[in-house]
Amino acid sequence: MNNAYFSNIRNQIIYYLQNAQKDIKIAMAWFTSPELFSEIILCLNKGINIELVLLDDAINYHPY
Repeated sequence: MNNAYFSNIRNQIIYYLQNAQKDIKIAMAWFTSPELFSEIILCLNKGINIELVLLDDAINYHPY
């Protein structure tokens, strides 16, 4: 599935994470949401393959 979202983005991502069955591919500029991180960990624990592409930006290297 190839969709681009420009509003309500976090809820759209969470919806797809919670309903994933096999593979997830996510591309985003900045990853700063602990809520999304937790959902991704839940998916990994269920054996779902995840590919995450982020912008090479300092904000993505913060410890949160």
